[in-house]
Amino acid sequence: MAPLTNGDMYAVWAQSGALVGKKYTNASSTWDASPTTIISSATSSFSAVSDASGNIHLQYIVSGANYYKEYTSSWGTAVTLDSNASNTSPTISKNASNGDLYAFWARSNTIYYKKGVSPYASGNWDISATTLYATGTNTNVNAAYQDNGSKIFLEWINGTANPYSIYFDNSISTSSGPSTRYWINNTSGNWNDTANWSATSGGAGGASVPVAGDTAVF
Repeated sequence: MAPLTNGDMYAVWAQSGALVGKKYTNASSTWDASPTTIISSATSSFSAVSDASGNIHLQYIVSGANYYKEYTSSWGTAVTLDSNASNTSPTISKNASNGDLYAFWARSNTIYYKKGVSPYASGNWDISATTLYATGTNTNVNAAYQDNGSKIFLEWINGTANPYSIYFDNSISTSSGPSTRYWINNTSGNWNDTANWSATSGGAGGASVPVAGDTAVF
């Protein structure tokens, strides 16, 4: 269940070999008449957060591969975060101040993550996953809904037999520092047009406009 704006909500669940959702509209106190199919493939591993604009950010696993989708007024195109066929425990968190996303998962006993920035298309995510923890057997990863004190909180299970250990990590900082922005000039020559800036080289536009202290690459 993800909160939207104006008291609206959106529920996501697995049903009959698909991932589906329904929106609750607070003004009319009604749910959608029928669930919307988000993906038509079977999955029971997913995680969702919402942002201040009422958009939903969904991370999920299908046949071991790791994906992301965004809901604005409808569900967008899936972005592949990790195409390996052995991913588990998707869990997504956000930077509450700027909307950056942090997608975590486990694969072969190692915990990975990628950071995504608006507009969250394939070119707006880290190219390669970052290894967060790789010692021992690590499963059941769970991230906090959003950052707190400029830190992303994460916990998981470590071990192969009872008694298991519960591990905690807050090493990922979301504090704002200098950014690098890449000029792609998709529209006009307007410096202040976010469509002209990407967070990655050759990536999609929509990143924030560079300010004093940032690096602008042309």
